[in-house]
Amino acid sequence: MESSRYRITPKGKKVCLIVNITEFDDDGLECRNPGSRYDVDRIKRVFGEELLRCEIIEFDSIMAELKAPHEHIQGRIYEENLDKGLRYIRNEKLVNTECLFVFVMSHGSHGVISTSGDKESVPIKKILEIFSSECLAMANPPKPRVFFFEACQKQVKYSFSQDLDISGPNFRDMAVAVSCSKGQSARLHHDQGTPFIAAVCQIVEDIVRRPGSSDIMILFRELTSKLSVYVQNHDIRTSQVIVHPFLDPLPLKDFILSPEPVVFPHAVKLQEKKQELLANMEASELVLHLGSKAVFSSDEVDLVRTSRTSKDKNNELIDIMKEKSPEEYVTFLNCLRETNQAHVADILLN
Repeated sequence: MESSRYRITPKGKKVCLIVNITEFDDDGLECRNPGSRYDVDRIKRVFGEELLRCEIIEFDSIMAELKAPHEHIQGRIYEENLDKGLRYIRNEKLVNTECLFVFVMSHGSHGVISTSGDKESVPIKKILEIFSSECLAMANPPKPRVFFFEACQKQVKYSFSQDLDISGPNFRDMAVAVSCSKGQSARLHHDQGTPFIAAVCQIVEDIVRRPGSSDIMILFRELTSKLSVYVQNHDIRTSQVIVHPFLDPLPLKDFILSPEPVVFPHAVKLQEKKQELLANMEASELVLHLGSKAVFSSDEVDLVRTSRTSKDKNNELIDIMKEKSPEEYVTFLNCLRETNQAHVADILLN
């Protein structure tokens, strides 16, 4: 699906802003390190030079640049500094930007984000307003803006709450995801980060590898689906994904696919060994196993099964497998063994 409103070019400027609030004056709010560093590292890897090639802006660096009123300590961001820094980024850092991703990570309650000051909170809507139609660099011509808020949405005694209503023309061309539903607590693991940020990054990686073009709405639908699995396993409620209705159709690959295709080491190995695989592999049963383990989609399974000859089936399966993740490649090797084709797995491992 094409968009007539967004002009995204492979080498155009794309910005990813990371606001990671980890330190708090309030004794009732726990420090969010070291777990949040896993999230920051994931975001920088996927949205930065390795994959999407966005310019990464970490809010801490902006505070140092602005010489914030409070003596700045990494991860300690006060309400006054947050407002000042976001407005500075809006006015000075987004010139010629074609799309904007914003990650805000902190404690919070319904509709608000906790800042570092004692009992300070900032409405999520206020952050969105800074980058709404007031942001001339992103509004004329219109540019897509995608926001991810990782924070609890559970009401606490001292904090106010605010419904997140982003209806109206000021919020056109925005999409917003919040890490948990109203009244629920977000999950942060000190040794692995949050399931929300992990899911966002994994889905974006999957979309980059996927053949064809996928609309931005796919990201939000798959985010809800992936988190629902975590929810079922941990007996908690799912994340709340809020998508603004005025975000136009936006093919993801038009603006997040890196100029050079991502090539995994196993893709090189599959190409090197392709002739041996064509001669020795049996795809008919193998592709059903890959489908049952969600490595192949139903469309991909059908594509392999309806290929005319055994060699054609093998060729199609190999080409699809080259686009899969390293984790899915391991599953592929296991499926070879499960279908009595250990000798084929050995070809790839030698």
